[in-house]
Amino acid sequence: MSLRSRWLAAAATLLCVSAPLRAQVSGAIDTTPPVVVSISPPAAAQPADSVRLVVSWSDNVSLDPSTASVTVNGVEVHSAPSFAYSGSATAATSVGTVHLQSGANVVRARISDREGNVGAAVEV
Repeated sequence: MSLRSRWLAAAATLLCVSAPLRAQVSGAIDTTPPVVVSISPPAAAQPADSVRLVVSWSDNVSLDPSTASVTVNGVEVHSAPSFAYSGSATAATSVGTVHLQSGANVVRARISDREGNVGAAVEV
């Protein structure tokens, strides 16, 4: 094999390896965002020393757990040690203990799938 042939083969391999991967369903690119299925208890729940917060997520192809975000009144709570993410590629749940303030509370949940589509919900 000539030096030129080896160089072309190496360049083709590099091009194939560095090309971005895209999730596909039946030959089509995934454009469907994930869904925040539910947030409980509702943000209108009465404040207590601690409240168990459950967020359910789903996607038609594959959720990206590293993008899961839950905030209560603007404070990120999903990364707290008291929060746990579990489930499969297409359906998961985040469960944690949070403190609610007196009056209205705003709970925001956001997650992306592996294609970068974003799903979000707000409970006021």
